[in-house]
Amino acid sequence: MKRKILEIIYKKLVFVQFLTIGLILLLFSSCDQTTSIYINYTSDNWKLIEVDRAYAWGKGYINSNALSKVDAILVDENKTFRVETRLKGDWVDHIEGNQWSQRIKGIDSPYWKNMHSFSIMAPAMRNYWKEWLFHKLLQNADVLSTQYFFGHYTIANKQAGYWAVEEHFTETLLENANKPNGPILRFEEDALFDHEVKEWSVEIKSTVPHIQAAEIDVYQGKRWKENSESLEIKKAAENNLLAFQRMTGHVDTLLDLDKWARFYAIVDLCRSYHALAWHNLRYYYNPETKLLEPIGFDGNAANGGGELWSGKATFVPVRNDKVKWGNIKNFNTQLFRDTVFLNKYFEYASAYSSTDWFEPILKEMYASFEKLNRPKELNCNDTLYENWLTKNAIRMKTELAKTEKWTLNQLTFNIVYPEYSIADPAFYINSMVQSKFDQNNQIIELSNFLDIPVICRFETENDSVWYDTLQAYVPPERSMLQFSLPKEPSIKCSIKDTTWNLIVKGAPKQKK
Repeated sequence: MKRKILEIIYKKLVFVQFLTIGLILLLFSSCDQTTSIYINYTSDNWKLIEVDRAYAWGKGYINSNALSKVDAILVDENKTFRVETRLKGDWVDHIEGNQWSQRIKGIDSPYWKNMHSFSIMAPAMRNYWKEWLFHKLLQNADVLSTQYFFGHYTIANKQAGYWAVEEHFTETLLENANKPNGPILRFEEDALFDHEVKEWSVEIKSTVPHIQAAEIDVYQGKRWKENSESLEIKKAAENNLLAFQRMTGHVDTLLDLDKWARFYAIVDLCRSYHALAWHNLRYYYNPETKLLEPIGFDGNAANGGGELWSGKATFVPVRNDKVKWGNIKNFNTQLFRDTVFLNKYFEYASAYSSTDWFEPILKEMYASFEKLNRPKELNCNDTLYENWLTKNAIRMKTELAKTEKWTLNQLTFNIVYPEYSIADPAFYINSMVQSKFDQNNQIIELSNFLDIPVICRFETENDSVWYDTLQAYVPPERSMLQFSLPKEPSIKCSIKDTTWNLIVKGAPKQKK
């Protein structure tokens, strides 16, 4: 009891400390011509951010699961908002210099600008105004995207300047976009970066089926398990994305092809190909249409690197009637074998490459330049973006004129799978050997994405033992075992003698 009282007193003291710091900074800011928003930390909490930054810098990438989440106070004019923050990003370019990217989550409603969660980063991380333009054009085309804008912010009284703000994937995103409440999904990506860093340091390279092995993650997953109705919506969303991932269902029954055609046309117009990488894609399940829609974000990499991924519209490089499926950029290849999607893509690409369509957005952008007093940090230039977008539109029209020549190939190409080879199975086993337990149906599914067979050892409640084998993965077929059991087992992974030990109390005597 005493301990709880002390904890309450401590939290109140910390909150008072935050407020005091905020009021002092507000007094100073009133003398400054630049309006700034402050995010204030206690010295101990900021130290945790610095420790995480040093650790990520040493590893060469940022693992979100290993980061501290610390409390802070966001001060906007005369209002304060309690928030929780952490570093964000994939690679360490997000934590270079004096502007470290952060994910910020509101603790109490109402939230700042009605965003339950958002990110701040240096404008260069999304190639300045090109990302803003990408989002505005998506919204103009009635495609779901996150809020994206710029502002002057001071972080921990240390990192001050113009930052980009990007809304995160929560219920307020859908509320702000007037969309029905539905699950937002992605493919889990954490293992990808761990694997890529390893590949840089070894002589014998591995070719790993990251896309096929990626697990589906639902944002705010607990919220979609609160009752049977929301749980059914969550399952339907997961099943749609799983069928798309495994190519076991037709795209028109899984995806909103009209929204995806609009999305691709805007991606081509802005050359925002970075948004098409499988680990950057986000999916919104519309409970009314029962289809997955794209959420446009992260279309641009620093220094425009993402623009170099493709030199033509449609993004699918058909060579000799074949497409090599499985690389980071062409996960949505299935779309381009669908006549309905292709026809819709041609329609929207033709419309959006018209100067009359995108000129109003350019005018809005120039007005924003003026409102922010053209800060150098935002790389403001009247002609740079207009000329760039106009050139992209001309390029699209040139490609669309060739449709008769390549449409047949787009519809009839074969999907070719690479030969996967994993040099160090022990390193990859935790992500390439997976188990999924369906609690409602009491069924467990085991999958193997290694290029070697995995022997499974099962122990029943009466200590008897039986074995089965997960065969080596040979795409497109999945290597899988499935059986019934009353509860989720305790699973121990080991690569010694290619054995994966499953310690299951009360396991069946044979698989289902």
